[in-house]
Amino acid sequence: LDGLASCRRDGIGGAKSPEDEAFWRRRAFEAARRKAELGSAVDAAVVAFYLRDGIAVDRDPEEALVWSRRSAEAGLGVSLYDVGFAFETGAGVEQDEARAFEFYRRAADVENPDALCSLGLTRLNGRSTTTASGERIEIEPDVDAAVRCFERAAATGFPPAFYFLALCVGNGWGRPANLDEAFALLRRSAEGGFAAAQNELADRLAFFDDARRRREALRWRREAAEQGLPEARLALGRSLLEGLDGERDPVEGFRQLRLASDDGSAEAAFLASQCSELGIGTKRDADEARRLLEEAANGGFPAAQNDLGLLYFTGDDGERNGRRAVALFAAAAKRLHPAATANLAHCLARGVGIASNPSASEYLLRVAAELGDATAALELSDRLREGRGVGKNELFAARWLEIAARSGDPEASRRLAFRFWEGDGTPPDRRRALDLWNAVADAGDEDALEERRRAELGLRVASLFCALDGENESSNDSRAFKIADFTSTAYFSVDATQSDRAR
Repeated sequence: LDGLASCRRDGIGGAKSPEDEAFWRRRAFEAARRKAELGSAVDAAVVAFYLRDGIAVDRDPEEALVWSRRSAEAGLGVSLYDVGFAFETGAGVEQDEARAFEFYRRAADVENPDALCSLGLTRLNGRSTTTASGERIEIEPDVDAAVRCFERAAATGFPPAFYFLALCVGNGWGRPANLDEAFALLRRSAEGGFAAAQNELADRLAFFDDARRRREALRWRREAAEQGLPEARLALGRSLLEGLDGERDPVEGFRQLRLASDDGSAEAAFLASQCSELGIGTKRDADEARRLLEEAANGGFPAAQNDLGLLYFTGDDGERNGRRAVALFAAAAKRLHPAATANLAHCLARGVGIASNPSASEYLLRVAAELGDATAALELSDRLREGRGVGKNELFAARWLEIAARSGDPEASRRLAFRFWEGDGTPPDRRRALDLWNAVADAGDEDALEERRRAELGLRVASLFCALDGENESSNDSRAFKIADFTSTAYFSVDATQSDRAR
């Protein structure tokens, strides 16, 4: 009967018919229930499966557990595992991890692969739990015992077991580390249909600069996504949006992101929000973009919290709320988001949405700069140079300016170039100044184009005079730099201390 239902579902022997599938599923459930009431442990397990997952009948975890326990009393491994899982998750019964562990152990004794993997993970990580009666139980980590459990499960051909073995072999847990063997185990798990292994294998293959392997990576991502794995849907969505694995399909990429966000992925909701805002893979929809951004922020994704905080800070969406902005910046800063940490420092410096606190602002600004936020490093450089709110320190000001420039901030690179050109707080280095202007101009910054042209012309004039006088223009003390100083007066009218330029 269950086979007939599957045929109607897949269109085997006739057209697909959801109505016929539901009819035969119901008949299969009723037949299994009659046999279970007569004492069949196998059929009791089938009834429990239907009730637990709501197949052809209303979902009823409590009644499902009753039938699983009947079957477990007969020693059926799958039912022993199901009862353990119910105790672990609290499905139809009060949660009790100690009892769950006991049922897993009994199921493992009859070589149930699910239970062996659950036991293996418990042994691998260890667990501290309290029973329903208040008894404290400590399960110490034991990687050797964990590997033995995974190996026993793998001996049954259970695909997830090969995945867990791959983790152990790859990291040298309980067995000597062997990356080739780990990769082979991962592939075997993926070929067996385990979605987590398929997604992990795709990640590994995508690292290779090889079109064939990238196509294979995309295939594995699709298979994992079709099984509903949120991580695979997220990865597939990003890959198709950006063409990372050789195929670009923004519409399908956006669809996968929406599926992943519906499954609870905050990162997917954030990326889908950006698509809705820009009209990538879907029509532009500001309201949907905002809804998805809030969903991602509420889900704890730091970039979304920062972006939503900026909307409240600026009032660009029509609602300005400094306190809400500060709360969002703080939530993202706790997760070490660089820009959010810098934004929180800015709020503390100006007293926006929170009482002004210069010392806390300086501390957070340093944290943001150390996390790689270029604007924070630039602001810190300004404060140290001017002695604004902190002790004046030209040396550290120059260091933070260099860090900001290395992070790719064009304003920092331009100002650092001026410093090297003028020898302001650092020995003059005209060649390095020119290199900085070149880098910024090549990146498309139009403000640097004229600066580069003037610098190049100044150096040509300086080199010409040095050549006429037979001097070496590479020396910082040479007449070339004295002449370059002269030419810079004519060719440079921009003040190198324009630190208040809007960023």
